[in-house]
Amino acid sequence: MDPASSIATALAGRIAGEAVQPLLGRARRELVKRGVKKPRDAASVLANLGGPHRGNLSTLGLLDELPAGVTDTQIKHIVQQPTFTALARQLIAIHLCTDDPWPIGESREEAAPDRHDVVWRVQRERIEEALGILLSESLTGTDVHALTPYLRALFAALDRGCRDVAASMRLALSESDGGFSWAGHTLELAAIGSVERHLAALRNEERASAAERERWQQEYLDAFLYRNEKIELPDLELRTLIPYREIFVEPDAAMLEMDVSGSSDTTGTRNVVSRLHFADLLDALDRTVILGDPGAGKSTVSQVLACQWCERGKGVAFLLKVRQIRFSRGGVNLVEEIERALRDFYQKPAPPGMVEELLLNGSALVIFDGLDEVPTTVRGRDVSDVIETAGNVYPLSRFVVTSRRLGYSSVRLDQELFCDYMLRPFNDGQVKEYVGKWFVRRAGGRDATVDQLVENFMEHSKTITDLRQNPLMLAVICLLHAGYNEIPRSRPKIYKKCVELLLRTWDSHRGIGDPVWDIEAFEVVLAEIAYHTLLTPEYQDGMTESQVREVAAKNLLQEAVPDRATAVQLARRMIDLCRGRAWMFTDVVGGIPGEERYSFTHQSFQEYFAAQYLVRHADSPEQVGDEITRNIASGRLEILSQICLSLASGKFQYGASLVYHHCLAANSGRSAVDDAALVEFLAKSADIVMLNGTALQLTADRVVQCLTKGTHAQLAKHLLRADFRHADSMQGMVAQAFVRLRDDRPSEFVRIMHTTLWAWENCLQEGVIGLTGEVGFASWLSRFFEGGLYYLRGGGESCTAMWLMRRLADPATDQPTRDRCARILEQLAALTPDDIVPEDAPTPPYALFKGSERSSRTVSTALLRSPRYSVDARAGLAYLTMAFCELMVQNQPGVITESHSVLNDFMRARTLRQPARLPEGVSHLPRKDQERIRSWAAGDIDFFEWADESVAVS
Repeated sequence: MDPASSIATALAGRIAGEAVQPLLGRARRELVKRGVKKPRDAASVLANLGGPHRGNLSTLGLLDELPAGVTDTQIKHIVQQPTFTALARQLIAIHLCTDDPWPIGESREEAAPDRHDVVWRVQRERIEEALGILLSESLTGTDVHALTPYLRALFAALDRGCRDVAASMRLALSESDGGFSWAGHTLELAAIGSVERHLAALRNEERASAAERERWQQEYLDAFLYRNEKIELPDLELRTLIPYREIFVEPDAAMLEMDVSGSSDTTGTRNVVSRLHFADLLDALDRTVILGDPGAGKSTVSQVLACQWCERGKGVAFLLKVRQIRFSRGGVNLVEEIERALRDFYQKPAPPGMVEELLLNGSALVIFDGLDEVPTTVRGRDVSDVIETAGNVYPLSRFVVTSRRLGYSSVRLDQELFCDYMLRPFNDGQVKEYVGKWFVRRAGGRDATVDQLVENFMEHSKTITDLRQNPLMLAVICLLHAGYNEIPRSRPKIYKKCVELLLRTWDSHRGIGDPVWDIEAFEVVLAEIAYHTLLTPEYQDGMTESQVREVAAKNLLQEAVPDRATAVQLARRMIDLCRGRAWMFTDVVGGIPGEERYSFTHQSFQEYFAAQYLVRHADSPEQVGDEITRNIASGRLEILSQICLSLASGKFQYGASLVYHHCLAANSGRSAVDDAALVEFLAKSADIVMLNGTALQLTADRVVQCLTKGTHAQLAKHLLRADFRHADSMQGMVAQAFVRLRDDRPSEFVRIMHTTLWAWENCLQEGVIGLTGEVGFASWLSRFFEGGLYYLRGGGESCTAMWLMRRLADPATDQPTRDRCARILEQLAALTPDDIVPEDAPTPPYALFKGSERSSRTVSTALLRSPRYSVDARAGLAYLTMAFCELMVQNQPGVITESHSVLNDFMRARTLRQPARLPEGVSHLPRKDQERIRSWAAGDIDFFEWADESVAVS
């Protein structure tokens, strides 16, 4: 009999299926965590165990054994209770631990009558006794002796079902390396040990009645949700609590592979073996560690998980803050600690033995929040031992532990028992969802204004994607946006605003003194600490509290206070201000009192303050340039270098421009790779610092020089972006750089014009080049529509053809530009051969077709304004229009209508094959041009060759 049929037909099939899921889930996670490939049929077995037989528990076969007055409905209610499910799980675990393989469905006694070991017999008897207690207390008024035959029959059926489930699990995972060789340690032996404790809890004479236990549990759930379903919305002025559904955005998590290297880096050297969405994390909870950087939302995630555990009827949740647990020399009693929290925090003291029973029967989710926040009087390793012990003593309950990533190595839990997950940074979709919820909450409802605010926020924060990926920093940036109605364009200015926002709030809440004075003094101190922790090897893991205090006191004495006593006092107050704050600079690794390690919570802020220190101590822009060159050559600290550029503008006259001149004037022996990296960095930064025209032109010259080396073809995208603040001027500067190249290295210039479409478009539009006979007519037409510059810029006109049409259609276009466009059209007409041979059709950007209505209007307007140009220019415009019509027929048929007047005349003439429908102005063109245009309208010639006319270009 196949596993699914055997389990589905077993009397206790549903209970076995429900009971085994945590065990099988744990088994599969252990295999994945160890890097073992998932067995092919494991997922199908899990599906079968939770399949159609669920909810269809049949006890008809035992009706004859039911005592008088007991109904089958009562029995069904009993087997759905957590205690019954827990007994089934324990029984499955016993079979996993003690059974030898035998055919599913075959009696154990028949298969191996001589292999009954003592453990199996003793534990089986105890589970049967516990089942008897459950039946007797649930069926009050029924004669216990009359229940005995039914109890034996029910237990025998349950035992068979659980045994078959265990065999199915073994079969499903038997092909995996390691199989269940580790299971006795991680899964089953602890479950066997819990049988006696569970039985003792059921025997407890002080145990409350079933009705009392059910009533207390419901009251506690209500109290728990009341206290925890609201989370704190970060607000620097008011403490605001709102339901988590209104602001919480579900993060993703990554399961980390077991660390067999012994490294103290708990995540950096460990592979991600699987990723899962937050919605799946709740079902994956077992022995779970949730790691994250400061501000990643670990505590919020644990709080939401606890609420959802309760809301979905999975059981009860006990949420314990590690820093609030009362540890003693002998450790801590978990049951007593939970009972204290129930009594003091929730005002819901538990009935005697209730907490122990919930932990034993698997109804409890226990969360230890902040393992790295161990009180200074307690060793972190001792806390880990307590948690590991609890996981063994209560094998059926789930345990979740949260910790900062950096502080976890010294308190890491046993990897044989616990599975580590890392919270992943927000992606753009999650950022947008959070910002939307944040502004809806602030505005009191969603409307078009909120949607516009969200779009503005996403656009303005593009330069700080690393910051907005962190939930806490995202909230701070939202406050910044709300306070200033924008996010500064310059990254350094964003950091400065965030720092002011945070420090002013800290000062006002802590009452340290004059806010302006404290911010300036605090920034000077943080600048030196950032410099050392970023660039001095011995401090790269952070500074101890005593080292921070010494640096702070020295700086304050030198710059802000009159005597050392005052400096030391303020240094201590500064450390107190930072301790436990996840916003900017805080304690990251615990230690003995006074020796905790401090560092920056985000490297971005660390680099911001380190840049302040470097520029503050620089004597010239050239010195800043040398520092930037070293950093970029090393392949790191790009943010620091960018901030140095910005700060140089504030310290030195023409500061950033002089830094650019120093870095770009000569390569100073740099390798080609290092030189290209430096040019790319300066090109990327040109949009966010103040630069004069000379510095911008020098940057454009160096970008074009890099292009001649056959690599780094995309460097220009940083200067030619559509949203570059000097976009129009920069396109001209890049063209001037090509003019220099043409004068110095004409053959290289020609090569680039032939091979690099965006460069050709740029030079054509700026008048550096014209159309020549070196390329066929149809090839020129294709280039007009391929949009190389559009792709490079990430916006703007979809292609050169539309750039030209729009300049002709716009009455505001200056005369030099009109003349340039007319010359291009005249050249196109002059290159048109008598016999047009079609070539492969171009692949225009989708933007051309997405805005086809607008494009059609532009072409039509350009045609209407064409009489003011020469007949040759008008002929060139006609050829460009005909090519446009061919593209639209193939990709957007029906877009060109009568509303487009002259353009529609071209289209109708072509589609109906009736040259007489062409616009009257065609008759005023030179005879050769008239003949070509009429032949095109009649369908005798095509500009492009279409491989498949049914396929639209996208």
